[in-house]
Amino acid sequence: NFESIYTASVLFVCKNNRTLSAAAEGIFTKLLREQGPYCLEDDRKTEVEIYCESAGLYAIDGEKADRNILKAMEEEGISIAHHRTQRACASLYDQNDIILTMRDEQTDELCDSFPDLNSRVYSLSGYLASKGMLIKDDKGRVISLAIPDPEGENYATCQQTIKALEAWLRILFPYIIKDIGAERA
Repeated sequence: NFESIYTASVLFVCKNNRTLSAAAEGIFTKLLREQGPYCLEDDRKTEVEIYCESAGLYAIDGEKADRNILKAMEEEGISIAHHRTQRACASLYDQNDIILTMRDEQTDELCDSFPDLNSRVYSLSGYLASKGMLIKDDKGRVISLAIPDPEGENYATCQQTIKALEAWLRILFPYIIKDIGAERA
């Protein structure tokens, strides 16, 4: 039994919030449900309620997710039919503990516009690298990988995108939970 509650949240950001960040929100929510409940690392009597949401740097508020992403997510047992796009903004950034962009250039754009976010904004590959997991090419050079945005692509491409995104998020998930200051109860 928990004596108190602490809330934490993660924001996923992409270009338009119709594909990658919407899917990331759905996948991360699924992982939260599978792995929970959570408590504070240093106080097991405090429950941690973890939320996530998504937004797009150039999103038009209120649009539905891409139809092929919706279908691919449903195939994975995740419904994002309720999802409506929202444009990323300063108040949204302030409400979230960790902000994960889908691409390095989106992180750069956010940090250039909002320098105070530098300590909590990462691209997916940047977050992976911050945990010591570097990806190198065949010559040993560190490289950055990004999942291509499948908006407007065919269903098969969206299926592959969802599988890749879920694999990334499963790897990152325990690190995100730890960075929030939580652990499984």
